Amino acid sequence: MDRYRVTLIHTHSWDADTARMLKDSPFVTGFLNYRDPRDVCVSLMRLHDHDFETAARLVLAAFSVFEATATDSDLMVIPYELLVADRPGHIFQIARRLGLWPRLDAVQRIDEATSVDRHRAIMEKVKSGTMEGLAHRQNTNRVLVEDPRTLINDRHIQSGATGRWRQELTEAERNAANERFAGLIQRYGYPD
Repeated sequence: MDRYRVTLIHTHSWDADTARMLKDSPFVTGFLNYRDPRDVCVSLMRLHDHDFETAARLVLAAFSVFEATATDSDLMVIPYELLVADRPGHIFQIARRLGLWPRLDAVQRIDEATSVDRHRAIMEKVKSGTMEGLAHRQNTNRVLVEDPRTLINDRHIQSGATGRWRQELTEAERNAANERFAGLIQRYGYPD
């Protein structure tokens, strides 16, 4: 096997098939990322046009599989907030986990190529329809327009801000989110 061949599976919602693949394959190196479940809920609402109830159910289901996967597997788990705070450091650590020792100038190039600004520029091209080969994927509530090469869609970047749920959920939704996700909020140490 070529040790530098990498297959990237990008998902926002962990399911049983993804968990099984991560646990059962000796050739898979996994990297799990999580963030405040209230922010995830808002993201699902804005990206997929889900109502609060649907988004909350999806978040709880995804965290359940995520936690089982993270517990039962030798995976690198990275809190979103720490990843955003030190992108170059995490790029270096991910490369090391893959058995590579990247030069610092390579880390810088990767950081620039994967930056929010770079993704936003791609997203704007997707939204404007100026890219060739765009895919149209029907989900439950809408059609996502997506660049199949980068997997960036027309609403890919909304707000990467931590705590966006405070501004974007109604008071009733904030209260419901705090109640529904209380166990996760406490377990991961997110502020009220």
